[in-house]
Amino acid sequence: MSYNLQMIHHRLPEGMEKWNRALRGVYLKGREACLKGVPQYQCPYADKKNGRNRITWSRSFVIAWHNGYSDMSDILEEQETAARS
Repeated sequence: MSYNLQMIHHRLPEGMEKWNRALRGVYLKGREACLKGVPQYQCPYADKKNGRNRITWSRSFVIAWHNGYSDMSDILEEQETAARS
């Protein structure tokens, strides 16, 4: 099934306008990847650690991308279920 990429902005999370601008973009890229049929395991962001083996901000990008992907997947599933009934 093909989806219109304008759906990326469908039902955005409440308060998203207050998020860091970079994280908003990453979240939307996750939604877009879902719409394009990219497998979720192909997240383009790596979970990097610094020299002391501590996590860095990269983890927030990974999480934002996966959250965007999952949210869009849920929306598409709801729409497909509604269309079948």
